[in-house]
Amino acid sequence: MSRFAPNAQYLKTAVETATPTRRLLMLYDGAIRFLGQALPAMRARDYEAQSRFIGKAQDIIVYLRATLDFEAGGAVARQLEAVYTPMYDMLTDANIHDRPEKIEKVIEFLRELREAWVEVDRQCQMGKSAGRDPGAKSELVAA
Repeated sequence: MSRFAPNAQYLKTAVETATPTRRLLMLYDGAIRFLGQALPAMRARDYEAQSRFIGKAQDIIVYLRATLDFEAGGAVARQLEAVYTPMYDMLTDANIHDRPEKIEKVIEFLRELREAWVEVDRQCQMGKSAGRDPGAKSELVAA
């Protein structure tokens, strides 16, 4: 057994038991973390690490885009798609042309999206505690 196995099991359990919003926040956190690691790699001209970290963030963005539910999410899903696609392109440009400001801009977008979902989750939790039907359709169907 690997020395990392308990940590991997903890992460697996955390993901499997998380609410959809919490999973979304985990993805945003991961992308932000990877881009935060890409910046010093870029500044150090460590192109292998730079590409690896940007690629991991792009993988998350691709996943976020691929899992949008356009039927249930409607306009919100379309708006998120309109944000995710240029973010991916900005990261490609940042990686090819060593443009840290593009990475910083994507981090800013991700943080704003994350904060918006935290607020949506907070409002949903308030609705549940106020007696709203917990089985009612959530606004979180877009992601």
